[in-house]
Amino acid sequence: MITELKRWFEPRSDLSPEEVQKGLRFVVGDGICSSAMGALQGGAFLVAFALALGATNFEIGILAAVGFFLLRFRRYPLYTWSRGCATERRLRWPLLLPAG
Repeated sequence: MITELKRWFEPRSDLSPEEVQKGLRFVVGDGICSSAMGALQGGAFLVAFALALGATNFEIGILAAVGFFLLRFRRYPLYTWSRGCATERRLRWPLLLPAG
């Protein structure tokens, strides 16, 4: 089973034009879904949904702030993942700086 999965994820240099077009369609679809998810996770829709559920002003403020607060931690996995030569270790410290 693992060998079958590896076959799907191995890079290939010989792609037909149909495979390239199929990949481009998937990338565009992924972008559309990502944009829709981003719109539904924040902004006016989130506030309206929270108000419909009976949220207080404090709870709406917490919902609005959670996304910005979590942006500070988006670089931490890169810091823990980057383990390698001495040059990479020297370059890891900027990853801990706030992202915003």
